[in-house]
Amino acid sequence: MIMYGYKHLNTKKLQYLSSHLQNLCWSKMITVMSVLLIIFHSANSSLICGSSIRSAGETIPRGDIILEYNSGVPLEITCILDPDNAIVQSQLLKQTDDEHKTKLLSQRILFYKYEERVSDQYVSIINNTAARLRIPNHPPGVNIYSCILLLDNNQTLNEQPFSLKTSAPSPVLPQETGVCLNTVYVGYKPLHITNFSCISNNWINLKCKWTKPENPLPTKYKLFFRLPGRMSNSHIYSCSSNSDIENNTCYWDGTTQPIYRQLYEYYYFTITGENALGTTTSSFRFHHYANVIPDSPNITVLEVTQSSAMLRWSVGIMISFPRELIHKIEYRSQWDSSPEHWHSINVNLICNSSLTSEQTILVPKVNCLKHDSKFYYFNVTDLEHPFTHYDFRIFVRSSIASEEDMWSAPGQIALTTRPTIPRRPPQTFIGGYESVQSSIEGFRDVFIYWQNIDDSEKCGDSFEYFAYYTSISADNKTIIHRSDETHDNCAKFKELYTNTEYLFAVYSSNTEGFSTEYSTVYVPSEADKIEFDKVINELINNQKISTDDQQSDYSIF
Repeated sequence: MIMYGYKHLNTKKLQYLSSHLQNLCWSKMITVMSVLLIIFHSANSSLICGSSIRSAGETIPRGDIILEYNSGVPLEITCILDPDNAIVQSQLLKQTDDEHKTKLLSQRILFYKYEERVSDQYVSIINNTAARLRIPNHPPGVNIYSCILLLDNNQTLNEQPFSLKTSAPSPVLPQETGVCLNTVYVGYKPLHITNFSCISNNWINLKCKWTKPENPLPTKYKLFFRLPGRMSNSHIYSCSSNSDIENNTCYWDGTTQPIYRQLYEYYYFTITGENALGTTTSSFRFHHYANVIPDSPNITVLEVTQSSAMLRWSVGIMISFPRELIHKIEYRSQWDSSPEHWHSINVNLICNSSLTSEQTILVPKVNCLKHDSKFYYFNVTDLEHPFTHYDFRIFVRSSIASEEDMWSAPGQIALTTRPTIPRRPPQTFIGGYESVQSSIEGFRDVFIYWQNIDDSEKCGDSFEYFAYYTSISADNKTIIHRSDETHDNCAKFKELYTNTEYLFAVYSSNTEGFSTEYSTVYVPSEADKIEFDKVINELINNQKISTDDQQSDYSIF
């Protein structure tokens, strides 16, 4: 532990230097703080460390040292002992070694960077009471350098030094005493800021931010702007607070001073950087209207059909924006295979026109975005699925904004398209039946089979299959015989004649009605069944079945 004489402290100096020690470990802090306690007051002391701290000497230059990195200027600190200081006087009484050779007292001056001793190669002796530290091309950073005097243990002092450990007089003579210290800054002139950007949120405020470059020297950056016009150079506006200095940001809205200026398409920004080595200026021409991000639109559904949805949305204050807005509509249905995939519609204020591959003349396709003084309107057509849940989202962007990150957050709404009759009947197959002998002679039970249609094609509530056959009554009327049992992919007809052929029809149905078309299954009489099965087997053996032709897609049950 280094101990120092103590009688008078400069509190302001200690507080200032303590701020540089906050990131040091405790052992480092003890070492440097011990240098601060170099205070042994003597009525005859003529040199002071700092503005009012009396010590064993001083360093030149005094106080903080600021150097520009790579400027060719070395770090030089001269440590001068005070011959009027009691500690120094006691050390001057004996300046010979064991061989009675005279030694300069300054040979016992050491320099430290924090707790690390500086190599002797950087230290030179000036005279009996002064030594100089000289480091060429010092690397950038912030460091505290201290000057220490080694003491001769055989000397006695009139006053006992102060110990950091006990605050009581120490019975042991100290090994060394602090002389003075300096905080050394090696850095750069103000560097140009990077990543300058400004965003207006919904055209009601403006926030700018930037990246401040690393610099060991404390550097202050301030933001200013002017507006286009003949008087622009005479009106310079600043940040509304100190956030440009403290947080590298600046913010304006209708309540700040100065206020946010909505109606100017361009701003001219200037950022000045200032430190002890100089100043720098960065200028930016900012396209205001190209950097406005609207709020998410508020969407309402006005009308829904089986395949379309009329949407209406508002954009708040952006309805008065001086530039055109671009709108992007995206949607997805509950039947989409990938929930992350959205169908996109690019819309604008002009109706789109397109040509199909078979058309030779231009045929307008109605796909128009309309708006009035409050709302935008668009009719989304060609929705594939009736009776289906759809999610819609709408993005808005300034027409002169070019980056994808300038879209608003999406406004979102969900709807269900109106139901309709099923799109088609189930698919049936030649030979898609099974005949089972009934318990009654001359009768049989018949099962007919089909392929279930996809859920997306059912198009309404209470979906079911309707299977039947018809017969002619004695009075020449058509009688419909519905299946006795109906399941997802088959129907059962009980007690049909074995010597009669049947043609069954199968519809798809829901609360809206029956499918427009129907499928059929032919069942021959038992007498013809052997010949019918023979034909089917020949078709299979001759590979006449094509999986690409639905009418020739046979399945035998």
